[in-house]
Amino acid sequence: MYRTTILSLVLLLIAFSSIAKKAPNDRGVYAKSATMQTLYNSMQGAIKKARRTYPKAKAKFLNGLPAGQYFFVVTRLRDKNGVVEQVFISVSEIKNGTIFGYIYNKIQNVSGYEFRQSYSFPESEIYDWLITKPNGSQTGNYIGKQLQTRKF
Repeated sequence: MYRTTILSLVLLLIAFSSIAKKAPNDRGVYAKSATMQTLYNSMQGAIKKARRTYPKAKAKFLNGLPAGQYFFVVTRLRDKNGVVEQVFISVSEIKNGTIFGYIYNKIQNVSGYEFRQSYSFPESEIYDWLITKPNGSQTGNYIGKQLQTRKF
């Protein structure tokens, strides 16, 4: 019997209310797994671009970002029930192919994770990246820019 799994996709919609807020805001979308798979498939071009440009963004981070700029990557968390949620990770270190940081989303659907929980994962599991700037502008965020044009 086919059993629909509910997945959560965190849309990467960026908005800043002040310089003190470094994290991008997000809006969750809840849909049946078939709908989410269609959405994930539509992101492939943006994911490829993000992965292709990641080495340059990583180099900027490793060389030290200017004051007020922050580096985030996007990955997907999975829980023991197979629920998936796409999240921002505030990067604190990248070493030997592993990203170390903190979950920077209010977790909506996956269990076992929480906001500001430390988290590490292989660089190969990056879906997108962004560098935020004090004036609210950003670099990267290819998935988020694509999703901003969609209606849910």
